[in-house]
Amino acid sequence: FFCMATFHFVSEQPDEQLYTDIQKINAFNQELLLELVTILLNVAQGTQDLATGLGQFCSENNINEARLRPTVKALFYLFRGSMRNNATPKHVGEDLLTFGVEKEQAIVVAQAWKNNFLDLSRSVIGQTLQVNEVLDIEWRFGVAAATNELRHCGTSHLQLRLVLDKGNNRTKTVVMELSLPQFYEFLQEMEKAKAHLDYFG
Repeated sequence: FFCMATFHFVSEQPDEQLYTDIQKINAFNQELLLELVTILLNVAQGTQDLATGLGQFCSENNINEARLRPTVKALFYLFRGSMRNNATPKHVGEDLLTFGVEKEQAIVVAQAWKNNFLDLSRSVIGQTLQVNEVLDIEWRFGVAAATNELRHCGTSHLQLRLVLDKGNNRTKTVVMELSLPQFYEFLQEMEKAKAHLDYFG
């Protein structure tokens, strides 16, 4: 059974454990499944925090979060592959059926995918344009001692110098200056990304 299946979201054969983890959504009623999938798609688009959204979902519905985690991870793997391959709602539904998900549950997920399809596509384009591996980073803090605008005197700033990998052995150096509020916002985004990685670590 496992070696015969073909999928839209990935070219290679998924691990057998993935079948087991994804099939666990068969235990959810349609309303609960829609709520879970909506949270995950919001996280994929960057509009919701994973730990907070999932924690609240599990707490409200009396679900063991540790037991749900492998299924969440499996669904993310499916969604990420589907986003990468520009899968249609029909493709997502077919892949779920191939995994052994019941038809009713597959329809709920495919419908949620359809409702979020445009936003997910925009999100993928944005991520593709933004993602470059950082090879080196330097920073230094400074205080504006003299400026032609009085209100900027004495303000602190952070200067960042990033060396980015552009592919094909090419690098690009980006220098940016951030005010302290901008730096804290940047730090917050980095912590959010780290929290996502730690959640599945």
